[in-house]
Amino acid sequence: MQVEAIRRFLNNQVTETAGAAHFTDSYSDGAYTLLCSDRRSDGVLLDALIGDQPKERPYPKLVRGLLGGRKRGHWMNTQENVFILLALDRYFNTYEKATPDFVARVWLGQAYAGEQMFKGRSADRQQLTLPMSALVERTANGPANLTIGKEGTGRLYYRIGTQYATFKL
Repeated sequence: MQVEAIRRFLNNQVTETAGAAHFTDSYSDGAYTLLCSDRRSDGVLLDALIGDQPKERPYPKLVRGLLGGRKRGHWMNTQENVFILLALDRYFNTYEKATPDFVARVWLGQAYAGEQMFKGRSADRQQLTLPMSALVERTANGPANLTIGKEGTGRLYYRIGTQYATFKL
């Protein structure tokens, strides 16, 4: 019962954006005496939650949030570095065991939209751009599903976004 209450409390503390997530916490005005750090808290909680519920939660977004908090390749202090690196080590050993060796393919409706090969580890991002005219054409004929497929080993991370401008003539 207490474990469920703690899980529920932590679930209610997650703030998510389209690309990242972090836990919200607060301290009194004396936070500096506790060496308060939101990123350190995120690292400690990420490590604990992976150990408790490895198949739950928005862990990739928490990892992106932690990695996005680096300045010149490191975090604010030694404590942040230690707790975040321990959490990232647990994340990597839990979810990234297989070295990527796969092809990711994208379809819009029945139409093939493109593919990208991934071989080995890399922090590089790949982008597939579809013109708005292709999306409008598909939706004029009815709804079209966007399908992403992966063939091979390793983990595929993806984000789907739109960027457009309307013009009134």
